[in-house]
Amino acid sequence: MIQLTQTYFEKIRLKNIMGLFAHYDLTIKPNESNILSISSTDKTVQEWLQHIKGKIIDYFEDLNSHEIGVGGMELEIKNNKFHAVDSKPVAFQITIIQSLAKVLNSVNSRKVVNKPILQTSLYSIRELTEYQRREPADYELMTIQLQGLRFDDYVLLNHSHRLNLLESSVSTLVRPKYDISYSTTRRMHFNFRNDLFPLSYKIKFYEIIKNIENDFTKNQKDLGEFEVFVDYSNHDKFKENANFLLDWEWSLRNLLNNEDSIKKIEKVDNK
Repeated sequence: MIQLTQTYFEKIRLKNIMGLFAHYDLTIKPNESNILSISSTDKTVQEWLQHIKGKIIDYFEDLNSHEIGVGGMELEIKNNKFHAVDSKPVAFQITIIQSLAKVLNSVNSRKVVNKPILQTSLYSIRELTEYQRREPADYELMTIQLQGLRFDDYVLLNHSHRLNLLESSVSTLVRPKYDISYSTTRRMHFNFRNDLFPLSYKIKFYEIIKNIENDFTKNQKDLGEFEVFVDYSNHDKFKENANFLLDWEWSLRNLLNNEDSIKKIEKVDNK
């Protein structure tokens, strides 16, 4: 479940891009219901919202297809300006969906796993009881700096696990680091199979880890260190699934929130 935690405001300024024009102020507020509402006092905008309502619903249906629910929100459009030629409903469609995607992946929202699931139609998570050897020369290493230890609740994986994304053939080994460091300098080692993932994907993986860490922080928990080895077995299948990162993120979130997969350890004062 993705829940908006605070009001988000954005000045939408799409000017003459591919013949499109949108110029308005957008406010997105959380509400207690599971309902999305969009309002405007401008009658033309109200008519256009009826035309694009289906596309906005499709955006949330796509999230639901990845087994991700979204909490209720209220969208308010004000101070709209029109362009005689380039103001069109599709301009509102594009900008509203872009803003929704932005706010749901920002510090204004919180991603919550209400009930961890380890096996779905999109991914499977399997515990590995034996040590899984990997050759460092086969992977490109990216080091992710984690924040220092701040809370009493420190969560660490108790075993290695394999995450398999069924629609994109991506396979991930997640292995806890057993040489636990309690210092303020903590790192996560992210290993990509050589020559498979471009830089743009590596950056997105990095952002996912930092977002997960931030959500742990909101719950006053420290994210334990672990090693990640990621690759895929079928290039065509990988390329066909443009949303594989969404499935990957939520499979990892489900793993890290599964009580049987983690252990809580007592923090040691290492002065």
